[in-house]
Formats: sequence, C-alpha cells, structure tokens
Amino acid sequence: MLLGGAIVVILKKIDILLIVFFILFSFGLIFIFVALEANGQAMVIVSADGQEVLRFNPSQNIGSTFEIASQNGTNKIYVDEGGAVSMIYASCPDHLCLNQGAISFSFQSIVCLPNRVVVQLMQLEEAINLDAVISKDEGERRG
Repeated sequence: MLLGGAIVVILKKIDILLIVFFILFSFGLIFIFVALEANGQAMVIVSADGQEVLRFNPSQNIGSTFEIASQNGTNKIYVDEGGAVSMIYASCPDHLCLNQGAISFSFQSIVCLPNRVVVQLMQLEEAINLDAVISKDEGERRG
C-alpha cells in the first residue's frame, strides 16, 4: 500500500513542476513578443473608401490628432503618449468604431463600416511588403 501512495506523491510533484514550467514558458513567450514588438518601427495606415489616405509613424506623432474625411463621413484618430492609436470621433450613426479601443500591436485595426474607414497598425517591414504587393498587382492590371 505504501508503494501506491508514493507513486501518487511523485505524480503530484511532477504535475506541479509541469504547471510551473508552462507558466514560466508562457511568460517568457509574452516577454519575447512584447520585446520584439517594441523594437520594430510601427506604421499606421489609414484607408478610406478602399484607398490609402494617410500613413504615419505613431512614435513620431505622439499627441497628434488626424482627421480623415471620406465621401461617407468624417473620422478623427488620436495617438496617445504610449504610441497607441484610437478613434476619438466618428460622424457615423452607430459609433461602434469609437468603442473598439486603442490599437498598439501589429495587425490590429479599427474599422468604421458606415464611413468605410480602416485604421491598421503594422510593423514597418510589413507595410513595405504590403506596398510591394499592391504595386505588383496594380502593374499587372495596367499591363
């Protein structure tokens, strides 16, 4: 009977060690992700009616407000002290875009469907690659 009890105690210790390992591993991944995100230069790309209308680096525009006027309405975005971008005004009737919160990581976006405005946050390399893909597609359509 003692042998069976010893096995249960060993399994409990192993379980605890596995749980601690996975928690530490998770925090390590989060730390690496945040560190990589902070080292890269971000680029905000704003599109209205499917066309790019504004592109800027949020870390160089802290405290700035930008107004985006489209055929469907007007939106204003703000860059806070941490470089996060949020929509602070929208002339749309539902104002759902105002409740989407601030974006601060790559591939996050704020979308105002009634005004057809999209605000995307991308790493600089991703924004450059996006330019290359768009330019290539436009060249094929023109040619």
